[in-house]
Amino acid sequence: MNAPEKVVVICCLFQAVLCREFSITLPESVEALRGLCVLIPCRFQIEEQYDKDLQRDSTGIWLLNGTDVNSNKVFNSKVTTENKIEGEIIGDLLMKNCTTIFYNISERDRGKYYFRLEATGSLKYNYRPPVSLRVRDSPIRPSITLYKEDQGEVEDQNEVVEGTSVSLICSAPSAPCLLNPPTFTWNFLPEERRQEQNHNTSFSSSQLNFNATHLHHGLTFTCTTTYQLQNQNKSARSSRTLHVLYGPRNTSVSVSPSASVLLGSSVSLSCSSDANPAVLNYTWYRENGEQIGTGNHLTINTTDSTHRGLYYCRAQNQHGDHNSSVVLDLQYAPQISSSSSCNSTQTLIMCSCEVHGNPSPTLEWRLSDQTPSTTREESVNNTTSRSFISIHQSFTDMLTLQCVGSNNLGTDTQIFYFKKVPHPSGKVLGSGVDVPSVLIGAAVGASVMMMLCGLFLCVRRVNPSQSGGSDATGLILNNMAVGQEEGGESVYANKQVSSESLHYSTVMFPNRAGSGVRGTSSLTAEYATVNHGSKQQNEGITETETKERDKEQPKHSDGAEVLYSQVKPRKREQKV
Repeated sequence: MNAPEKVVVICCLFQAVLCREFSITLPESVEALRGLCVLIPCRFQIEEQYDKDLQRDSTGIWLLNGTDVNSNKVFNSKVTTENKIEGEIIGDLLMKNCTTIFYNISERDRGKYYFRLEATGSLKYNYRPPVSLRVRDSPIRPSITLYKEDQGEVEDQNEVVEGTSVSLICSAPSAPCLLNPPTFTWNFLPEERRQEQNHNTSFSSSQLNFNATHLHHGLTFTCTTTYQLQNQNKSARSSRTLHVLYGPRNTSVSVSPSASVLLGSSVSLSCSSDANPAVLNYTWYRENGEQIGTGNHLTINTTDSTHRGLYYCRAQNQHGDHNSSVVLDLQYAPQISSSSSCNSTQTLIMCSCEVHGNPSPTLEWRLSDQTPSTTREESVNNTTSRSFISIHQSFTDMLTLQCVGSNNLGTDTQIFYFKKVPHPSGKVLGSGVDVPSVLIGAAVGASVMMMLCGLFLCVRRVNPSQSGGSDATGLILNNMAVGQEEGGESVYANKQVSSESLHYSTVMFPNRAGSGVRGTSSLTAEYATVNHGSKQQNEGITETETKERDKEQPKHSDGAEVLYSQVKPRKREQKV
């Protein structure tokens, strides 16, 4: 750039500063609530040559919808009585500030307003462009802005994570002519909140601070502003819906058809949970932590005893997880345990019976011809009961004892049979016996036995041949029980009765060593074993095995199976 060009540029810059032009700064438009005032910010410039004419007594004039002073003038800052619109210029014209307030705006006041400056001398000028005044019947809607503690203002989305501290700010224009600023009302105020209000000449605001929780998700916050006019109040409102992101909660498990499941039936478990965003995955676990499935449904087609217990479902998304559990109560009809049995003493028969079932079964003893002398029951656990009974050995021929377990799903029965076989000799020590005769006979018998024993030992020394004991055993065959023929004895057997077939088991009454004549009764209690193959036990046996078994098994002449057991009598010493 040469020297002449530099001079031209410098002159232009000075001209821009020193050679001012007529200009005005106005908003393009303003809005006023009918019945209220409106503030028009305004600043102007004049050419430098008119600075001396701009004095404190200068006049500001507003022209409506045209620039003709005679026909369009609606406001004169000096002659207020002729004004068509009430107002005042609150700016200082000497400082080139033409800010104006118009009061009590009505519908006829809408239009384009031009500012005119009149001063001493020849300073008279109509400024362009104009400002447009719009008149509203209702207040301008307030604006609601969302602020996050860690991110600041959020413009395009309303999502916040649960636990975040947030602020909602409601702002509304505030007319300078109002004696009282607008009031703010929120439709929802969280329990932990802090509401603040700020006011100045141009706007007012209310700030709502709280910590976001899942309860705020989908909640619409509405801010209402109310303006107090001379004759009435006018309100405006705005709303903003909050979206809170949170982990699963309110998780629940439902069971179909119910949590009380019949053994062998099908059951379906369903899991549901409230989360935002929605649950990503559901996982099923047993009480021991074993994972058994995924998805919000779990189906068990055929239940067995291992399926009883606690199940829990875990719902999870990117913001957390939550669990819920349910207990499956597996129900089944009573089942009498194989441990149910009987034992005998000198005067009593004692039996125990244990039954399993769910719901917890009840136990009942049923005796054929007498009342039990003693019964006692105990609960082992929620599904097992046990009962004990004592019976005096006073029955004459045969006794039937039943243990019955029952619940609302069925009944199971265990039957014990007791049968006595009379002694063939017909006489035992009892009432009316000649005691001296018995003593003499016993002494003679003892002497004879000693002589026989000595003779036996001598013969054995001379002829030490092998000898084996062979006890001839007399058997009484009966399709219900078998008795020892040698003495009057009780024979015991039991069987378990179900709704389909009979199940037989063994009841053993162990004899006591060295037992003698017990009491004065002509009958003495012994024991026997009864075996019977049920229909279920025979299933699966081959034809060859059946024939071999039939050869070994005695039968009556009529073809019926014989139930028996060989009972070897023991030598019993009679005590006197």
